Amino acid sequence: MYGYWADNSSTGFESIVAASLKGGDVAPHRITAIFEVVTPLFLGGADPASTVELRPPSIKGALRFWWRALAWSRHNGDLDAIQKEEQKIFGTSGQEGTASNGATGQASFILRVPPIKGLKIISKDDVLRDGASATVGLGMCYFGYGLMAAFGQNQGQLARPCLSAPFQFSIELVSRHSFAASLVDALKVMGLLGALGSRRRRGYGSLSLLSLAGDAEAWTSPKTKTDYANQLRTLLRHSPIKSTEPPYSAFSRLSRVVVVTEGSEPLALLDGVGRQMQRYRSWGHNGKVNGEDSERNFQNDHDWFKSKTHFNDAHPRRAIFGLPHNYSKTLGVLSQIADRRASPLLVHVHKLTSQNYIAVLSIIRSNFLPENDKVWIWQGSPKRPNGDPKKIPADQLREPRLDWTVLNGFIDGTNKKTGQPYFPNSMQILP
Repeated sequence: MYGYWADNSSTGFESIVAASLKGGDVAPHRITAIFEVVTPLFLGGADPASTVELRPPSIKGALRFWWRALAWSRHNGDLDAIQKEEQKIFGTSGQEGTASNGATGQASFILRVPPIKGLKIISKDDVLRDGASATVGLGMCYFGYGLMAAFGQNQGQLARPCLSAPFQFSIELVSRHSFAASLVDALKVMGLLGALGSRRRRGYGSLSLLSLAGDAEAWTSPKTKTDYANQLRTLLRHSPIKSTEPPYSAFSRLSRVVVVTEGSEPLALLDGVGRQMQRYRSWGHNGKVNGEDSERNFQNDHDWFKSKTHFNDAHPRRAIFGLPHNYSKTLGVLSQIADRRASPLLVHVHKLTSQNYIAVLSIIRSNFLPENDKVWIWQGSPKRPNGDPKKIPADQLREPRLDWTVLNGFIDGTNKKTGQPYFPNSMQILP
């Protein structure tokens, strides 16, 4: 099944625009953005296990994420100013908007996804392939954990359907007023670093913005790695202002953006980064990870799991990759309060030309856990006793000791076996 907006016809959309802009005698402002989805997209509807949908709310949510990421430094960390501008542009829901802050419930623009032709759906239980016949590599399976079988005879077999890449789609934004420059910047950053759907932080559903038209300044998509870097540096020009750790995922002096590798096949790039991350993180079996020599970079984490005696007052270093972080069916790492903490390390595959793609790694550093939250070493079952975080046994709780050098070590590291950098031709964009 494939879905759009409930009323996807041009006539229906214009009726919505007319009703929304009722009372205004000025022609609405419009922006049309064309994107290419570079890697397979797992974006489900009400039933993700059986449906695939590309819906405006999902795109608007992603756009809002990147707007917030840019807003922290633009407002020098003033959360009240960020919230006020965000509500003015994106609207509010529930009790967010009040008369005192001048916010209204309705967003300043309407977003539509016109019909897309030629989409190919890869069904549940089918095998995801790189090209006509080859099953996707182990690195892509590693990044697609939970979406597909990772190894063995069923390697690459999907647990849920996806949209095959590449394909293009457009979005139309309509507003009574001129579009805020910050919204246009967010569109561009979403099209340079962003993605949609499940495992989007691991490179799936990667987006490349191809063009902007309408009420937006002239923009040309980058065609070289240097052009790409310059585009992002311009868009992130506000980021160096604030050097403290943001309370949410946002660009700051502590952020990094690095082009790590370049090639002609997007899935091969994603697979290569996935294999490298798995080799960096994993202890391996009999000294091997996917048939290659294991580096055994995190011996304390390994010994802690095996002996259950180490890290009695701390937690595994690799928790910084995101939570949950599970070691077996009976032992893992969560936060005391939240079910998950999304990885601050984002993987993105970007199209420069039809024969040239890049893989980009971003560390968007922020407060890893909410204030007063603790790391929970769950044992037996990852279920909080009676659903109450306060009833977790004290000996299973740890004060967060977060080691950000673990993520930088992946970007900057050297293979212990070969002595070669993981990414010898990398280009740093931020800081």
